[in-house]
Amino acid sequence: MSMTAEELSKRPKTGGIYKAISCQRDCTVKRLKDLSNKEPSIDVGLEMADAAHLLKLMSFSSNEIEMAGQKGQKGAMLLLQAEILQKKGQELIAECQNLLRDTL
Repeated sequence: MSMTAEELSKRPKTGGIYKAISCQRDCTVKRLKDLSNKEPSIDVGLEMADAAHLLKLMSFSSNEIEMAGQKGQKGAMLLLQAEILQKKGQELIAECQNLLRDTL
């Protein structure tokens, strides 16, 4: 007798790997909850994006979790760009100050 893909997918998952995945999934969900209460930063954004992607790979995701992951990654990238722009802005202002000191 041949099982269909649907029958196979409905079959209970009882092996050790499934317990490990379930445990990891629970830890990942808990970590996402913790991250949702932290101060926004590049590291927090990237970790949220990675955790959301991991949950998707574990087939334990929702549109909201995927959207949150995408926003976390975009937010982290924007913060990184902001840091780069701030540093560049400070360098330009320092150059301006040096020019004025030399000129005046």
